[in-house]
Amino acid sequence: MKNDRTTSGTSFWVTAGVIAVLAYPVSLGPCCWASSRTGIGIHVVEFIYGPILKAADACSMPAVDFFQRYSRLGAPQEWEWFKWPNVNGTGAAWYWKALRWPPFRPGPVSMTRGPSAESDAEEEPADSVRDDDDE
Repeated sequence: MKNDRTTSGTSFWVTAGVIAVLAYPVSLGPCCWASSRTGIGIHVVEFIYGPILKAADACSMPAVDFFQRYSRLGAPQEWEWFKWPNVNGTGAAWYWKALRWPPFRPGPVSMTRGPSAESDAEEEPADSVRDDDDE
């Protein structure tokens, strides 16, 4: 009797472990899609799923490409995993970010060129224009 109970408990935990091992990489895509669209939990995604990319990077480039494509499947176009070297130079970390080019700059940015110094010297301000009628 005791043996039947142990066997069923063991099979439960083995099944739960297999499901967890399979669910971890499968959940990468939906978590990336949700965080990229809402802007919430980006650092959590990097912390939880960065090791998958690190392991894939150690295995082969096709594995990294697969996880990159799977992550971008439901994400906006500019979102991507990228590898950045650590500060101490002992490796690299993976980041899930929106890569915009040209870089996004908040606030109004004037794309027109200001007047040159030569054109300022040639023009008189409107207040200093004299009317001959006033004399």
